[in-house]
Amino acid sequence: MAKRILRKEDVDQFLSTAAYRSINTFLTKGCEAVRSKKISDAPAEPSPSVQATLQMLHQLDEWITQLPLEAQSEQRFGNKTFRTWHQRLCDQAPGLITNILASADPQGDHWTRHVGELGIYLQDSFGNATRIDYGTGHELHFICFLVCLLEMGVFGAADMPALILSVFARYLTIMRRLQEVYKQEPAGSKGVFGLDDYHHLPFLFGASQLVDNPEGLRPIDVLDRDR
Repeated sequence: MAKRILRKEDVDQFLSTAAYRSINTFLTKGCEAVRSKKISDAPAEPSPSVQATLQMLHQLDEWITQLPLEAQSEQRFGNKTFRTWHQRLCDQAPGLITNILASADPQGDHWTRHVGELGIYLQDSFGNATRIDYGTGHELHFICFLVCLLEMGVFGAADMPALILSVFARYLTIMRRLQEVYKQEPAGSKGVFGLDDYHHLPFLFGASQLVDNPEGLRPIDVLDRDR
């Protein structure tokens, strides 16, 4: 899989593709699914495919605990143990993805040919192992991973609330741990011009969650620790 978006002309072309429409539709429907809802409103009994995805994320989280850190005093920036964590992800991605596919259709051998492409999206969802950094491009890769599974039929339309309130929320907790434990650098930080050095989509989904919220929270209240 090669990088194809290198110039403004490439961006313009991408905006007319089916892939862009799929991503945009997913984000729009995701916002609609969580409108005026809290994380605690996530479905108590999600579908088997959502449960399998959450189990995968739990496993990735456990790896952070299992792998001993290299001495940070010998490293100026990110902790090199992240490369070990990421290599484990690359090595086990086919099996992790196959488990998710099997949860939706145990006889779904026709999906096997997609495991490789899905693996690329999954591997790039958690940061760059060479630079030990993370940014919104990696976040978008995780969304593309979910979009692919949705379009394949692994997830259904009814799964959308769980995909945002459970799966994406769980992904964020893992990313915060990776950023803190392995000292990931922000990829392309915009400083004071960015709400967050690492993420963008929590603000998009969060804005939808705050619509008509009973607490009367406003955007400015983000600066109020008591709220």
